[in-house]
Amino acid sequence: MQIIPGNAQHIGSRREQQDDFGFSDLTDREFVTQGGVLAIVTDGMGGLALGRDASRIAKQTMLQTYQAMAPGRSVEEALFLALEAANAAVYDLSCQQGQEGEVGTTLAPVVVKEQELYWVSVGDSRIYLCRRGELCQLTTDHDYGRELARLAEAGKVTWEEALTDPNRQGLTSYLGLPQLPEVGRSLQPEPLEAGDRIMLCSDGLYGSLTTEEVALILEAKPQEAAELLIESALAKNQADQDNLTVVILACESERLFQHFIAPRFGLQRWRGNWRQITCAALLGALCSGSVVWVATRYWPPGTPPPMLPAGVQMQSVPALQAAPAAVREQEKLSVVDPSSAASTLATSPTTTPSKADATEAVPAPASSVTKTGEKEIAPSTQPQDHYAKTNKQKATTKTNTNHKKKLKNKKQTGA
Repeated sequence: MQIIPGNAQHIGSRREQQDDFGFSDLTDREFVTQGGVLAIVTDGMGGLALGRDASRIAKQTMLQTYQAMAPGRSVEEALFLALEAANAAVYDLSCQQGQEGEVGTTLAPVVVKEQELYWVSVGDSRIYLCRRGELCQLTTDHDYGRELARLAEAGKVTWEEALTDPNRQGLTSYLGLPQLPEVGRSLQPEPLEAGDRIMLCSDGLYGSLTTEEVALILEAKPQEAAELLIESALAKNQADQDNLTVVILACESERLFQHFIAPRFGLQRWRGNWRQITCAALLGALCSGSVVWVATRYWPPGTPPPMLPAGVQMQSVPALQAAPAAVREQEKLSVVDPSSAASTLATSPTTTPSKADATEAVPAPASSVTKTGEKEIAPSTQPQDHYAKTNKQKATTKTNTNHKKKLKNKKQTGA
C-alpha cells in the first residue's frame, strides 16, 4: 500500500495564520519502512505572534523527535515521546515570554505504517477516517463543551445552558501546559484498506462543513479534495471565519500507485520487471497490427470494401458468358448455309458476289491473305466469321461452274 498526500490552507477572516501542518519525508524509503509516514496538523492559540510560533514549534519538534526515535522504538512509544517533547518545547516558549499557561497549540499527528493507522491528539483538531463513503471521527475534542454535555447528562445543568455557554469552545487540554490533562490516542492500530482516506483538520474546517459534505468531497484525488474542502468551507461565508487547514492521506494499492500515481507525482521511480515488459511489448504489437489491418482494409477513408448481397458467393464467370449479347448475336448471323446460297444464285444467274461481301471483315496484313478460287478473302478477327465467309465463296464458285456447263450443253443441243 502506498500513501498519497494532499493539503490545503486558508487564513479565513483572521489577521494571521496560526495553523500549521507537516509531513515526514515520503521519498525516504528507509525511514518509511522503519517509521512509516507521519502527518501533523496544529492550531495555535494565545497571542497572535505566540499562537503562530507555538504551532510552528510544536510541528517541528514533533517531526524531528519522531524521526529520531522511530527506528529503535515502536510506533506508539515514539509517537507519545515525540508529543511530550513538543509539549515541553511550547511550554518553554510560554515561560520565555512570561505567559506561562497562556500560550498553547493543538496537535493531531497520525502515522501510517504497514497498512495500519496510529494516532494521538491534544486539543480540538480532529482526525477522521473515510471508508467507502462513510466518515468516522477518531478523536475526541478536548474542550469545555464536552464537560458541559456531561453535566447536562447528569442533570446538573440544562441542555440549553450547555449549548449556549459562551466558554463551551474553550480548550481543556493543549500543548503548552506543565502536565497534559488529557491525551487522546489509538488503543490499537487501525487496519487500513485500499481506498481509505485519512483527514486531519483544524476547527475552522469542520465547523463549516457537514460530515456528508466532507465524505462526498473526499472521493476525489487527495490534492483536489483538500482544495475543494477549503473552497466549500469558504463558500459558506461564515462570520469571523477561523483559519482553515486540512491534510489528507490517501491509501492506494501498490499496483495503482506504481503505474498511475507515482509517475504523475514523481514520488517513486517506476521499475518494471520482465513480465511487465513482455506484456507491454505484446500490447504494442497487437495495437500496431490492428492499425495496419484497418488502414489496408478501409483506406482511403470513405471507401468501404465491396460487399456481396446476403447469400451470394463469389465465383468465376466464363468469358463467353460475360461477352455482350450483341457480339453473340453477330456470331449467329455470320453463319451461312451453302445450299441456301446456291438456290439464291440459281434464280438470279447474273448475280455475282460483290466486293463488299467478299471483303466484309477488317483487312489483315498481306502475308495472312488466303486465296480461294479467283478471289482473295482476308481472314476476320472472329474465327467463326472467317470460316463462314470461306464456305460462302466456295458455294458461289461451284454454282457459277454448274451454270456455265448448263449453258454450254444447251448450245450444243440447239446446234
